[in-house]
Amino acid sequence: MINKLYFIIIFFFVSCSEIDENEVESSAEDLIDWTSIDLTNDFAVGNFDEKGINKTKLQAELDNISDFFRSDLYSLGVLYKGKLIIENYYSGNADSRRPIWSITKSVLSSGYGHLIYNNQLLNTETPLSLFYSLDTAEKSSINIGNLLMMNSGVGDNLGYVSKSDPIQYILSEPLTFSPGTWWAYTSAGTHLLSDIMTKATGQTTKDYLDKHILNPIGIYSYDWESIKEVHNGGFGINFRLLDMLRFGQFYLQKGKSGNKQILSQEWVDISTQGLVNFNAERGYGFLWWIDKKGDDITYSARGYSGQFIVVNPKRALVICVSSRTRNNNFDYLNGIDSFIKQLINSFDIVQ
Repeated sequence: MINKLYFIIIFFFVSCSEIDENEVESSAEDLIDWTSIDLTNDFAVGNFDEKGINKTKLQAELDNISDFFRSDLYSLGVLYKGKLIIENYYSGNADSRRPIWSITKSVLSSGYGHLIYNNQLLNTETPLSLFYSLDTAEKSSINIGNLLMMNSGVGDNLGYVSKSDPIQYILSEPLTFSPGTWWAYTSAGTHLLSDIMTKATGQTTKDYLDKHILNPIGIYSYDWESIKEVHNGGFGINFRLLDMLRFGQFYLQKGKSGNKQILSQEWVDISTQGLVNFNAERGYGFLWWIDKKGDDITYSARGYSGQFIVVNPKRALVICVSSRTRNNNFDYLNGIDSFIKQLINSFDIVQ
C-alpha cells in the first residue's frame, strides 16, 4: 500500500512538473514584445505553427511560386510579431547585398525625421531657398515637405547622375507643375534632399544616417552610391535581406529599438499616412507608399524592378522582397504584388 501511494505521489509530481514546464515555455513565447525588439540582436526564429498563422494558406502560397517567379526572385523574408518566420534565398545567401533602388528614398526620409526632431531643421516647411540660389519665385516656394511628398514640380530627369554638377542641373531645369498642385514621382527631387542633408549637417548623408538611424538598429555594412560626393538620394543603396527586415521592423516599432526611441514616433506616424491621396485606397506619405482597406493600412517602401519593404501594423507583419533587376518586367511586378497581398492574408490581425 505504501509503495502504491509513493508511486501515485511521484506520478502526480512529475505530471505537474511537465505541465508547469509547458506553461513556462508558452509564457516565454508570449513574452516576446514585438513593439520594442532590440534590432541590433538576431531575430528570434519562429515557424508556421505560430499562433495567428494560417499554415495551410501560407505554405500553399510558397508552393505556388512558379519557375517564372523564381527566375527573378532573389530573396523573401517575413517577420510576424517580431519573429523571423521566413528567410528564403532563391539566389545568393544571407550575406548577399542587393540593389534596393528607390527604397533608398524611404531610408532617406527617416533621416529627415531625425533632423527635424533634433532641431537641425526647423520643420518640413523649410524652403529650398535657404540652401540654394534659385532662378524663379516658383522654385523658391518649394519646401522640404514638397520634396518628401513628391509634389514639388521638380522633374524626374535621371540625367543628373551623369552630369558634372548634378545639383545645379536639377535646379536649372524648369518645373513640371507649380509646387503643391500635383503629384509626380521624382528621383531628382529626392537627390536634392540628400544634398540638403549634407549642407544642414556638415556630414555626408550616409555618415549622418549611419550614426543616427542605421547603426543603432543593427545595419552596419552596406553600400551607397555617391555622385560628385553626394550620396544618391534617388536610389543607390545595396542592402542584405536582413537589413531590409530590420528597417521595416524599426518602422513597425514606431522608431524604437529595444527601450531606445531612435526616431520620433510622430514622424513615423506622419510619414506613413496618406498625405497625398490618389484615391480612397492608395496614397503617398513622406517617401512611403500607402494602401488602405478601411482601417487596415499597409505602407511600403518600393524600389525599381521588384524591391519591397511592406509593413502591416495591424498584423505586426513585415514582408521584404529582393528581386533581380531587369527592364519592363511588368508580369513579374504584377505577380509579386499580388503574391505579397496573399501573404498578408495568411496572417491574423493582432490589434
